Amino acid sequence: MGRISKIHPIILLLLILLLISFGCNRTGEPPLVVTTHRLASTDSGSGIQAPLFTSTSTAAAVTTFSTPSPTPRIDPAHGLREWMPSPILIQAGTIHDQKRDPFDRDPFFILYADGTLIQKDCVDNSCDYTSVQINTKQICSLLNTIDLYGFFDFDPSSYVTPLVGGEITYLEVNAWRNQSVALYQLQDWLEDPDWLNRILGCDDCRKAPEIKPALAKTYWLLNGYTPPGATTYHPIKLAVWLSTPELAGEPVKWSLQSPTLSRLAGMTRCANSGQQKAAMLSGREAELLASYLNQITNQGLSPIFSEDGSIYQVTTRWLLPYEEAAGCGESTNQFPSTDIPLPNALLSCRSSDGFIPTATLTPVY
Repeated sequence: MGRISKIHPIILLLLILLLISFGCNRTGEPPLVVTTHRLASTDSGSGIQAPLFTSTSTAAAVTTFSTPSPTPRIDPAHGLREWMPSPILIQAGTIHDQKRDPFDRDPFFILYADGTLIQKDCVDNSCDYTSVQINTKQICSLLNTIDLYGFFDFDPSSYVTPLVGGEITYLEVNAWRNQSVALYQLQDWLEDPDWLNRILGCDDCRKAPEIKPALAKTYWLLNGYTPPGATTYHPIKLAVWLSTPELAGEPVKWSLQSPTLSRLAGMTRCANSGQQKAAMLSGREAELLASYLNQITNQGLSPIFSEDGSIYQVTTRWLLPYEEAAGCGESTNQFPSTDIPLPNALLSCRSSDGFIPTATLTPVY
């Protein structure tokens, strides 16, 4: 009684090792965490955080590379890369900065793991989506070229724009390595480095940001990629958003019999009175509504409608494959949706799959 028993030497050694291990893990750095919140502006104003793996140790827009599971097999000696692909291999587009509806994401390039490629094709002010099925060799030559350009090693913090706000350009590639960036006004600066000076009416008062070749080349590659055999893509689901009018103009009396404006309003209601969701139509009703809105806007009228004393501004968007309209409490459409099939076979790419010839690029300053 009152005496402390001697500690066995092996137990003492284990305790010491445990203490050392505990001390080594306390580095002062927070753990790497997964964030699924909406894209947020950074302190530098140069871009926004990509919705991937981000560190809580900084507010800057730093993209951390992650890899699909299982761990990719990379054999540089034989030019082999093999991995379990994500459902979406590549996507690129713009995000509108003014948050008036959940249809702010506007993709111009989406490559699914099964080889389905959806692209936005615009002539003047008229835009359509095209669809084409590309084979594994074509997929690999595209990914090989992006890797050759150095996009996987691009540092988003190197892009510093003199203008904060406006449209955001996003590029995301999921392969044996992942990279995702979302940067303010990137498309504008790439297509016309002098655009801001012209708007401000001065010469060289706003210098164009430095755009690394890895970023510029990847953007132009996706923007100009035109595989043969593309046909017009015809969506089958139409998302509809009702809101308090923000556009100028007098309301037009709703004349559609199906759907009625009151029925659409009911489809957008949520259990929480402070929330709403996008209604989703398909088939004949979707076609009738889209045609009706086109008729109204082609007459120079705003899409503001009245029915039985209620007035709404109506915004629509045709949904792409595996895009889901915003639900209750969601601020944007979900892409990809939760019901997208997960690939169940490895994807293998080799250097022998080739590369895409580099096109002449717009000068980057």
